[in-house]
Amino acid sequence: MTNPIEFAINRSRLLRYLRLQAILGCGFAAILPAFMLAPAIFSVIAPSTNFHPWSSRIGLGVISFLVSTSLSLCITGLMYVGYFRKAARLESENVRLLVEGAYLRYISGSYFVSDRRIHFREVGDYCIHTGPLLNRLGMKTVSFQLSNKRPEARIRVAGLIDPESVRDRLCAFDAERSNDH
Repeated sequence: MTNPIEFAINRSRLLRYLRLQAILGCGFAAILPAFMLAPAIFSVIAPSTNFHPWSSRIGLGVISFLVSTSLSLCITGLMYVGYFRKAARLESENVRLLVEGAYLRYISGSYFVSDRRIHFREVGDYCIHTGPLLNRLGMKTVSFQLSNKRPEARIRVAGLIDPESVRDRLCAFDAERSNDH
């Protein structure tokens, strides 16, 4: 068996990407609780503000929404700091993509790490993906479609250095393996 070939990953850029994803996710996750909490806060403060200049229903509604948004952002901020920040660091440290003979090996995860060995005959295609967040950080992802029809049939690998070259090398390895058999 030949020595495995491991593709280089820009871990610092991947960490920034994962943390930015987590921050955006926590921010969006704060919106629904803010809307759900605002009526409860309104019902608490409305009876106690009969003679205040801001006692109009619109003013109290705005105050209720601002208070509920602040509370919701604090809670999701604590979730980010307590869990997602460390999970992003662990994920960026654990990600690896290797070629081991006729197998593609993909290691990923944060607290729970999965180590998959995928035979090249199971890989259907290789793609490069971009998006607004990836473009902002100067990144692209390489993904490959597995021939089985399970939910995890598409695997995306972010943070690879020179993803186009990685995709082309994987295609070459795949073609070489299919010519051998």
